[in-house]
Amino acid sequence: MSKKIVFTSTIRDANVVVPPPKPARNYIPQWFKDIPGINANNIDVDAIGRPNVNIKNCIPFLDGFTSGYIQETWTDIFIKEDGGDIDYYFSHEAEPKPMSHRDKSSFPPNENYYEHEFVWRQPWIPKLPDGYSYIFTHPLSRIDLPFITISAVVDGDKLQYSNNPIVPFYIKKGFTGIIPKGTPMYQFIPFKRESWVSEAEEFNEDRVKKSIHDLRSNFVGSYKNRYWSKKEYN
Repeated sequence: MSKKIVFTSTIRDANVVVPPPKPARNYIPQWFKDIPGINANNIDVDAIGRPNVNIKNCIPFLDGFTSGYIQETWTDIFIKEDGGDIDYYFSHEAEPKPMSHRDKSSFPPNENYYEHEFVWRQPWIPKLPDGYSYIFTHPLSRIDLPFITISAVVDGDKLQYSNNPIVPFYIKKGFTGIIPKGTPMYQFIPFKRESWVSEAEEFNEDRVKKSIHDLRSNFVGSYKNRYWSKKEYN
C-alpha cells in the first residue's frame, strides 16, 4: 500500500506562482540521458571479456536521480560576481522570491564555493505519515549545478508548518550567469524511522565468489533482474 506525502503551502500565493514539488524522475538531467548505454546486440568488452559499462547502466545511480521529490526554481535567477561580492536578480519580482541571503556564513572554508550563505525559500513543506522523516538534500549526483544545497533530516510527521522556512546553499566560485526557471533546488526523500545496530563480518571467500558470479553471470542486467526493487514516487 502506498504511503501519502502531502505538500502544504507555507507562503502566501505560493499555490499561485510556485509549482509544488514533483517526482524526481521528472528531473533526470540531459547529460545523463545523452550517455550511451550498452547495446546488447553489439557489446563493447575489455581485454578479459567484461562489458565496458558506465553509469548509464548503473541502476543504483539511476535510483538516486529518481528517488523522492524535487522542488524547482520558479523564476530565472541571474547571479553576478563582482570582486568577491555576489549579486542576484530575478526575472520576475512577484512574491515569493526563490532565494535570499544571510549576513553571516556557517559554511566551513571551501575553495570551491563563495563563503556567502544564501538560502532557498521553501514554499511547500512535506507532511508525512506517523513514523516517517525525510532527507532534505542537494539534488543527488547533480554536480553540474552551479550551487550546493546543504543536507538535513527532518521529522516530517511532526514538523508540518514553519514560519518562513529556508534552506541554506552556496554558489560555486567563478559562476556568473542564469540559473533557469525549472532548475532543481533540493530533493526530498521520505523514509521510515527505525532503530539500527551494526556489526562486522569476517571475509568469507565462498560467499564473495558466489556474489560476484551472480552479479557477473550476465553481460548486462544482473543487478536489475536479481536484486533491484522498484521504487515508486507519484
